[in-house]
Amino acid sequence: MDETLFRYSEKGSRKLSHTKHNRGGDKAGRGRAKGDWVAVIVARDRQDNTFDKCLDSSTGEAF
Repeated sequence: MDETLFRYSEKGSRKLSHTKHNRGGDKAGRGRAKGDWVAVIVARDRQDNTFDKCLDSSTGEAF
């Protein structure tokens, strides 16, 4: 079981929920802003069964 962080993206969405980013420069800035990342948990057992879930929040109650 492992947790991976991906940058939040609304690519292809017609309505954005945040302001757009300008070209150039670093979007991340210093550290990780709370709304810029999405946590995905992935687990695999010995029979190669895979479970993955995008977490809505960082608490264990997201399942």
